[in-house]
Amino acid sequence: MTLYTYGYVGGGLPPLQKIAAAGIVIVDIRASPTSYSPGYRKAALREMLRDRYTHLPALGNVNYRNGGPIQLRHEESGLADLCALLALGPICILCGCQHWHNCHRERVARLAAERLPGLQVVHLDPDSIERVEEKP
Repeated sequence: MTLYTYGYVGGGLPPLQKIAAAGIVIVDIRASPTSYSPGYRKAALREMLRDRYTHLPALGNVNYRNGGPIQLRHEESGLADLCALLALGPICILCGCQHWHNCHRERVARLAAERLPGLQVVHLDPDSIERVEEKP
């Protein structure tokens, strides 16, 4: 079982299409699925990725705008939903932050790995996406 993470800043839309084409569902964990880049707004992502996109606002960082500490909106219910999605196949949690090590997606991935022994977490960047080999 694999959980990928990806921050789109600096990566562009083609990497998301590559991830989805590999049969991986993109799970948007932004508190607010908006962006200065029109292609990363919820409606555009849903149109582009179809059934390979879902938004899970329960795992959004409520402090993303004010610089406060990471605080997930509804941690328990969000993690339960995330684990249910993982039971169906590989997923990639999506956020706008370029670097996973200071993004709330690192916390979400760590918490999921604590709940699901054997879960492999792979933090993707634009270069490593070329190595994604999952099948639908």
